[in-house]
Amino acid sequence: RADLWELAGHYALMAGDPERAIEYLDKAEASALQGLTPHAQIDLGEAQYQLGDLAAAQHTWERADQQFGPARDIAVRLAQIHRQQGDYPAAIASLEPLVEISPEDSELHFELALLYAASGEAQAAQDALDAHVSPP
Repeated sequence: RADLWELAGHYALMAGDPERAIEYLDKAEASALQGLTPHAQIDLGEAQYQLGDLAAAQHTWERADQQFGPARDIAVRLAQIHRQQGDYPAAIASLEPLVEISPEDSELHFELALLYAASGEAQAAQDALDAHVSPP
């Protein structure tokens, strides 16, 4: 059963064993009719990330983003990888859809503002901060 393999993969990841997590999640994917669930894809990418395979983690999270649409957990992880690669425009592109669907999320507005500032887009950074400021 794919759901049990996914659960085993999750617990292996939580126990600090990313190799075993990947093994279990691969078995889950092989036995699942519709592929991994969003949470399992996040776990798979996290295990790959912990093992230093940034390209595999990025691919896994991008696939999950395309398959399931914008989700905070996925977008934040993609933005993290893009930041590490110095690709601030890609990090911005990962977070912008979330800000649109979660305008009340001040952490996202702040992160987006930092990325704009790092990209040299001072006005966009200010706009990202101003967009979340509530009127008195």
